Amino acid sequence: MEMHSVGSHPNPPLPFPFEAVPSRTPSRSRTLRCNEYGMPRAVGRVGSGPPSLARSLRSATLDAPESFVIDTRESTGPGAINGLGVSHGKLTACALFRPVGIMILPPPPRTCQRVLLLVAALAAGLSHQAAAAAVLPRAAADPPPPLRFRDNGTFHLSVFSDLHFGEDQAGDGPAQDRNSVRVLGAVLDAERPDLVVLNGDLINGDSTYRHNSTHYVDQVVGPIVERQLTWASTYGNHDHQPNINGDDILKRERNFTGCRTQKMVHANSSGTTNYYLPVYAADCSNGSGDASASECAPELLLWFFDSRGGFYYQGGPQPNWVDGSVVSWFNATRANITRAHGGRVIPSLAFVHIPINATGALQSEEGVDSNYQPGINEEEVVEQGEGWCADGRQDGTCTYGGQDVPFMRALAATEGLVGLFYGHDHANSWCYKWDALLPGMTVRGNGINLCYGQHSGYGGYGDWARGGRQILVSLDKLRELSVDTHIRLETGDVVGAVTLNSTFNKDSYPASPDIKTYMSGASGEGYRVYTESTASPRHGTLDGQTVVTAAVYAGVSLLVGRLLHGTL
Repeated sequence: MEMHSVGSHPNPPLPFPFEAVPSRTPSRSRTLRCNEYGMPRAVGRVGSGPPSLARSLRSATLDAPESFVIDTRESTGPGAINGLGVSHGKLTACALFRPVGIMILPPPPRTCQRVLLLVAALAAGLSHQAAAAAVLPRAAADPPPPLRFRDNGTFHLSVFSDLHFGEDQAGDGPAQDRNSVRVLGAVLDAERPDLVVLNGDLINGDSTYRHNSTHYVDQVVGPIVERQLTWASTYGNHDHQPNINGDDILKRERNFTGCRTQKMVHANSSGTTNYYLPVYAADCSNGSGDASASECAPELLLWFFDSRGGFYYQGGPQPNWVDGSVVSWFNATRANITRAHGGRVIPSLAFVHIPINATGALQSEEGVDSNYQPGINEEEVVEQGEGWCADGRQDGTCTYGGQDVPFMRALAATEGLVGLFYGHDHANSWCYKWDALLPGMTVRGNGINLCYGQHSGYGGYGDWARGGRQILVSLDKLRELSVDTHIRLETGDVVGAVTLNSTFNKDSYPASPDIKTYMSGASGEGYRVYTESTASPRHGTLDGQTVVTAAVYAGVSLLVGRLLHGTL
């Protein structure tokens, strides 16, 4: 491989960036390089075509100050490596590149630490991250304006749980992640929500590395940012692992326009995603992110809680319940908001990753009926406090320590709380009204609806069709503390549609079908997804993704290995 040096630089060249040339006649060309902020800068253009290819390239953070020129031209020749193109605002796998050389330019005024090329990500072991993005993260994106109902008095949330990006990076993980991105895009296109909720286990942190763990955030939020939507996250036990922590995930999320995820409780033991978001009427012109200081009273409050679990960063096991410091903050903040608006009861919804103990009691003591609580019910509830002793020990001798009792008391004491939504148990997707004192419990339910989401990602266990829970709020129904909800599957089907109102648990609904989807290997046309009810494959559309075959990946890895060892 030939190396071209332009100017001088004291640091040795890295093998990651490649000059790309066409293997056949090019139809367009871009020359890109990092600017002083580590972002793409177009420095040349030949021909015409879609918007700048810079928007379709991911950034791989590397510890190198060089600036690299990358000439990218569309080509379709053999031995090429899949790249990304842009067509009418949608990414397409239309550009193919092959590595032919490295060009080193003098460094820009500030250190350029981001090399923008799919091959760079492949060489760094980040192929599935590099293959996904339509937008690049920015440093310190501006916060979005306060949430508001639509002019017709409705507000729509799409909830995704257990995406598990970054699993099995050397195996099926990249394909799983591409399919997870496809699921996100398909559901969002069908539903067009006002807010997306990422309800825990965004990243499979127990299988990622410290140097790339938070980079998966780019892939998770890519479909949301592409569609100019906004989102709010909670973090789950797989987001808290030895090589990843909630604060770093939040920092990465905040690089993107549209992020509403916050941290309002700063105790060392509190976790990260504990906060609330007010939702105002459409005609409220002076709403504030601080509901207690806003001149307009919110019409709806959205509460987010970090149930923690997993492991401390570079440490031992972390408790798997909402911390006491968070419960105290929740009680005080709720009281302040109520007092600020003359004692008015503001309806609310709440989100957390791990279910509370009441969920397990409802399943085991009351039983889940397929018509009164439609949804998948294939797994015993794994609840907050499970596996811990009441004295804080986790030594395998206890099944449940009761540490979520303060949180349950706070929830039960919250007037106007319509529902608590969670994930964690991939094989459950039902809702249940908690309105009684259940056997073995000390907290009586106040009528709050407890709802699972739908396992949304191809990472994690379970083959039930992926999808997302939809929550449809209208001001008219909200006055009666009622909301509609259903699950939109990747297949396009709508299942489990119910109304969470005063008669839920008594109203009969159609049972949810038991649909499963399976991912096969790669082919020239893409990754195929099979449903249990069909014998023929359903082709995944893989919006905005490239299909990188194992053979190409192996070839690039071999090439990089030789470069690293100086044998090429």
